[in-house]
Amino acid sequence: MSGLMSNAEVREIGVAETGFVRRSDPDGAAIAYRTYGKHRPGVEHVLLAHGSLQNSAVWSKHGYIAQLSQQYRVTTIDVRGHGASEKPNHPGGYSVASSVRDVCAILDHLGIRRTHYIGYSLGGRIGLTLAATAPERLTSLVVAGSSHRPQRGAVDVLIFPNAVRVVEELGLVAFVDGWEAHRGQQMGSGFRTTIEALGQCGLAALLRQWDAEPGVAEDALLQIETPTLFFAGSEDPMRLAESREAAVRMPRAYFAMLEGCNHGQTVTMRERILDRAEAFFRLSEFSDIEKLRVAG
Repeated sequence: MSGLMSNAEVREIGVAETGFVRRSDPDGAAIAYRTYGKHRPGVEHVLLAHGSLQNSAVWSKHGYIAQLSQQYRVTTIDVRGHGASEKPNHPGGYSVASSVRDVCAILDHLGIRRTHYIGYSLGGRIGLTLAATAPERLTSLVVAGSSHRPQRGAVDVLIFPNAVRVVEELGLVAFVDGWEAHRGQQMGSGFRTTIEALGQCGLAALLRQWDAEPGVAEDALLQIETPTLFFAGSEDPMRLAESREAAVRMPRAYFAMLEGCNHGQTVTMRERILDRAEAFFRLSEFSDIEKLRVAG
């Protein structure tokens, strides 16, 4: 997908602003964003960050924007390398730390001091790193199907074994073939469009950096005071274990399981996620709540 929406979609959802933000430092890249809903005094903000090989359209596709924009000013981003955002050709261009700086630059550009944040998979890692390094920008954090752990080996588990080598040595067609053989089904059109836009060099760089990500260090995780809600599917064993582990260690975090849900299905669980997340947004305003407890 290009990340752009049709005129009909814009009218239906109510896009207030679209644009690009590029940081001035050498690692800057043009990052696409959109805002939804009217910016009125007293209205809180929610920022949505998608997963790897997706783009911000996933949030409108599954109804998040239509629901959230009724009460909040909503901002979506295309994480670097995805959608309409710029696509670096070197691994460092895809570091989570760079994406955290992108998020802060967009918040600054929009005049948003603090925001609620919902991140799926890659977006969740960006959110956790933001909570560890710039907690003053977050009111609350919702992490779905993600991990604080170092990512070495995660590409082989979540994509397919030797995926990085396949794309580097054999190209995009072989990557698609490996994906489909591993899952026993065709790659969706959205994923296919994303990897074609990245090209062989861009996709290889993204996957290489993903596999090298250091995660959030244990001592930093223990210090995160941002109210945080983790979701993971019962059929997503790696992210299930890691989300529970993080929720136990973080002083103001807790966990809700999505029954019968695998990693790829997590973002589609909008009703189950937002029913809890919107209540969490309201509760997180109370600084004297030490450990929130909501039925999973």
